[in-house]
Amino acid sequence: MSYVHRPHTTPLECRTLFQLLDEQAALRPDKEAIVYRDETGYNHRKSITFKQYQEQSQCLAIMLLELGLGRGDEVLLMLETSIEFIVFHMALNRIGAVALIVGPHYDDAVTELSGQISAVAFSSQQSDVTSAVSAIVGDIKAAIFVGPDDGVSTSCHSYETLLRSGKEKPRDVLIKAENEVQFDDLTVFIFTSGSTGIPKPCEYTHHGFVNAIIHETFACGYTSDTVIFSYAPFDWITGSCIFTLSALLGLTYVIFPPRLSLDSHMIGAMLGVFEEEKVTNAIVLPPFFLDLYELEGVDRYDLRKLVQLETGGQMMDKKTVKKAISKLPHTKVLVVYAATEFCTAGRTICTRDNIDSAEFGLYEIIPGFEVKIVDPEGKLVMVDTKGELCVREAGMLLRSDFMIKGHRHEAKSPTGWYFTHDRASLTSDGRLRIHGRQDNLIKCATESIQPAEVELPLHVHECIQQVIAVGVPDQRLYEVVCACVVLNPRFRADSESAIAQINQWACEELRANTAGIDLTRPRYYLVFDEFPKTRTGKDDRKEIKRMAAERLGLSRDGFQQ
Repeated sequence: MSYVHRPHTTPLECRTLFQLLDEQAALRPDKEAIVYRDETGYNHRKSITFKQYQEQSQCLAIMLLELGLGRGDEVLLMLETSIEFIVFHMALNRIGAVALIVGPHYDDAVTELSGQISAVAFSSQQSDVTSAVSAIVGDIKAAIFVGPDDGVSTSCHSYETLLRSGKEKPRDVLIKAENEVQFDDLTVFIFTSGSTGIPKPCEYTHHGFVNAIIHETFACGYTSDTVIFSYAPFDWITGSCIFTLSALLGLTYVIFPPRLSLDSHMIGAMLGVFEEEKVTNAIVLPPFFLDLYELEGVDRYDLRKLVQLETGGQMMDKKTVKKAISKLPHTKVLVVYAATEFCTAGRTICTRDNIDSAEFGLYEIIPGFEVKIVDPEGKLVMVDTKGELCVREAGMLLRSDFMIKGHRHEAKSPTGWYFTHDRASLTSDGRLRIHGRQDNLIKCATESIQPAEVELPLHVHECIQQVIAVGVPDQRLYEVVCACVVLNPRFRADSESAIAQINQWACEELRANTAGIDLTRPRYYLVFDEFPKTRTGKDDRKEIKRMAAERLGLSRDGFQQ
């Protein structure tokens, strides 16, 4: 039957994140823990050592206690992706406060959560957020800003001022507060991407979050010698996990601004940072692979230290991975199966030696996880049978249900299983294959078509850079396939000719079903300059589907509007 349990290879960790940081600060005080780089070059580089990380978080924690914050207080943490964010997060961890992590520009979050939070940390450069904080500052214990004080309420406190003041304070109050923190206390709320609807809040305890991060160390092979590069914002689960790895393992984390990450012109700047910082592991989004392939002169960068490119969050096609490996043949590509609710549950490692094998797309289950595949009634299916993927392990979100806009959402079953809404199957040797989202199924006549059944064959066509298949309304069949494509730059000048080539090829190559009906062959093709993204950088399939129906002028019943 489709069930696998991979036992833990090490005992679960019972220490909190600040206790782990204190250990690393004692072991390697002068080693750089966090480095901040951007496109402006090495002269604008910023960094803190493990000792500085420890001391700054302690100083800030002391002052947060003086402001009346403590164990169990919920603090809206909406700073830019920066060293200041990391220090602030650790200060909250020390006093047992709970970080509600949202993006730095979400001023609506201040208003919506004003009755729930005890404090807010914000960037003063976000004027709408600054105004929203000014409206509630009298109703909360504290508001702390990073940046200039122009336009900031005088009732708010400067981050830099608090750091300086904390240096002069005794540590006994902080030590007492740290001793009160328990590993089963809540520590953080992180929101999902919203790719399946409204972003959902995921609560983690200290124990759950630390052990979830430990899964990353196995999945990615991290050690204290690792130098990680990432541009993932800290309000994404990827960003939150990666910056905490410094405290856990003693590795060095190199931050690159998320606002620059999707600009194709930044690929050279990023490779320059790889070279200068001797990056060993780079966590990137799929567009990075395409930009890398288009860049001329990759060999002028000394990337001998780069061992692995890492990505996840959505299905990766073989063509895109091969492009990256062709540019960096000595480098592995690690694709993880992960989610905000449980971090990383599976991994697959691609190299130039195995990229064309039948192993591509099979995930190894991470130690500590139980995995099962069930039918619509929740019953186990046979091996190699598609069904819904469910996972269970210690490093997961805490809550079993939560309210969003008046509706209750079940996150975990009463027995602790998280239902992922992903269609998957397990092989006889216990490996996982992901077939796509259940809610992305294209329901055509009597068949349910996974987008991957259309996308993977189309991806090999030379005219196509990216493709996403969606279902659009049809009067007779309920839905038919629409292939939304981003064309290879060489073919963009004559998109009509390119689409004609693709369509002719698809008619010859894409399979018909057992009745001989060509349901997987696209009825429509639409050309996009780029695909819209969710808040965590995934392709926004719901929005692409809406845009496709709108551009084709189709109403829900399939009639032309």
